[in-house]
Amino acid sequence: MEIGVFSKAGEECLHGDALTSLDEVYLFNDCAMLLDAKYVLAAEPALNWSADLPMTEWEGVSIGGSPPRVTRIRLFDRGLKGEVPAELGHLWGLEALDLGGNRLTGGMPHFGNSRDLKNLYLESNRISGEIQRSWGPESKLEDLYLAENKLSGEIPSELGDMEDLSGLWLGHNRLVWEIPPALGELDNLEILSLAHNRLTGEIPAELAERPDMDELYLPGNYLSGCIPNGLRQVRDNDFDQLGLPFCLPPFSEACIEPLPSVSAITLRAAATCLPGITHYRWMSRLYWGSGFLQGTGATCSSVKVKAGMVATSERLAIPRTSSTRW
Repeated sequence: MEIGVFSKAGEECLHGDALTSLDEVYLFNDCAMLLDAKYVLAAEPALNWSADLPMTEWEGVSIGGSPPRVTRIRLFDRGLKGEVPAELGHLWGLEALDLGGNRLTGGMPHFGNSRDLKNLYLESNRISGEIQRSWGPESKLEDLYLAENKLSGEIPSELGDMEDLSGLWLGHNRLVWEIPPALGELDNLEILSLAHNRLTGEIPAELAERPDMDELYLPGNYLSGCIPNGLRQVRDNDFDQLGLPFCLPPFSEACIEPLPSVSAITLRAAATCLPGITHYRWMSRLYWGSGFLQGTGATCSSVKVKAGMVATSERLAIPRTSSTRW
């Protein structure tokens, strides 16, 4: 969306000193957008954005590329008030926007037209409403930092479509419902922070499929179940604050064969069982209940309880000896 010369801001840019040469004609749209945005931001003290000053001297604004466009805006902790201007979502060449640490309110504008946007930092404000769902099929967003606001609603599953996203910070908001499994489809995800929201349900097993994830923060929610075993590889985490155990790995002969001191084991609602489980002479009891460990191989009906073994439906846990820690 290009601004017409008949808008007030457009006329100021056209007749002022903001554009200093014919080479900067492509900046005309950006100039008009930022002049309109200035009055929404209401900075204290006021920003020096003016049609009487070359854009190359505007505070926090960086220009680059060919043809030249506004590529970066950095106004961190600048005393900004008011809403995040919708005009910022129409800066076609914008690659990075940092408005963190201010007092911005209202909802998030739509950034679908900022096709080159890679870094969006809006943390530590008072932004409310829901997180933008659609970012466009060609989104290049790599870092989305929305922590410490008043965002509500659910985490959009559409975020899982952003192929370049490597950092997602949504902590300290008012987000509800479950963590979408679609986040596990982010092949480049390295940092995920969802701490201190109102999230419920279990931690999606899909998150454990992200081999490059280095940081994961989840406490301060209402999560249940267990921590997917594959997340043990995450270098920086706060799992100790969740109050949840790690899930057991898939149950197979390979994992019980080296445990000679185990004399009893519980299988609960296993759709399939362990081939040859009764060949272990040290196994004296097989507890068969409803729903805990999953086996692979022979069907449950094919397991023969040999002489001396006891099959029961009691729901007992595996003895916690030093040789049964997985």
